[in-house]
Amino acid sequence: MSGKLTKYKITKKLTLLKIKKKLKRKKKEYTKLMREYQENVCDKLTINEPDVMIIYKGGNIVCGTGYKSDKKIQIMSMTKTIVCWIFMILFQKSSELKKYQIPIGNDGKSTITIQQILNHTAGYYDKKPMEEMYKSDDWVKFAKENIGWDKKKQGTYNYSNFAYILLGEIYRIVTGESVNDAYSKVFKFNTDKNGNSDTAGGIMIKPIKLLDLSILILSFMSIEDEKNIIQHVGETAGKEMINKLKENRLLRDEMLQNNYGIRKIKDSEFYEFQDGYLGQYLVFNIKKKLIAIRLKSKKKGLKIEDHDDPKFVENVVTYFS
Repeated sequence: MSGKLTKYKITKKLTLLKIKKKLKRKKKEYTKLMREYQENVCDKLTINEPDVMIIYKGGNIVCGTGYKSDKKIQIMSMTKTIVCWIFMILFQKSSELKKYQIPIGNDGKSTITIQQILNHTAGYYDKKPMEEMYKSDDWVKFAKENIGWDKKKQGTYNYSNFAYILLGEIYRIVTGESVNDAYSKVFKFNTDKNGNSDTAGGIMIKPIKLLDLSILILSFMSIEDEKNIIQHVGETAGKEMINKLKENRLLRDEMLQNNYGIRKIKDSEFYEFQDGYLGQYLVFNIKKKLIAIRLKSKKKGLKIEDHDDPKFVENVVTYFS
């Protein structure tokens, strides 16, 4: 008996040694792959050294910089894409909500829809810069006082930050909770500044959490990737969400077709989030399970325009096509 036990222990130990060696070899191969990607891909995708860059492909981060940092970064107008997803989920509960007529103007006849606010075709325009709103204690009040509406512009694309701030108030009225609550429930992160829900451009988030959120949205887009959805929102809520998404794929397609925070890059299978004015970009490809993230430049003291890298999106599409 003792002889058999000793033999079993030796066999087990040898098996464990083989597994350790295999894992060590795999780790070396992965490290080599990461280094090659860093040299041949990441370093060539952007002209300005970014504060954060992540290239995620086929279930792994293949290269990047700054993504292990615990420092939260403001993702600027990428926030609007996240808000669009919050409203998409809300529309699942009430498909009539997106077409609900909101009275506007003094003629008693004009109306706009949530749908139009989401894709910047409501006719709204901002009278003051966003930076001034951040100095205010009441963002909704500030947005209401400093947003204009032009009936002639309704139906055409006209970008408005304050319209998205008003979306946060609409969400609160319809659901009885703040968009911050939705951020927490759906995406498992929270942002709050002096009690204000930032629905236009101020979400502060850790880089790795932004990747998690992007993976979740990629799962929504592809629908069949159920594991990621359940991982982020829990089994019961996840399965309910998956069933609703499967029942109504039209909403997902509608989001892409109507510029709800995500736009299709012309003549390609790539999509991108609403970009931020400090050079924040997020590009993804559903079929390739690819996500490419760039968040502002690393150098300090740069002018706002110097943070940008408009070639990043083009470079990602060219390299990974």
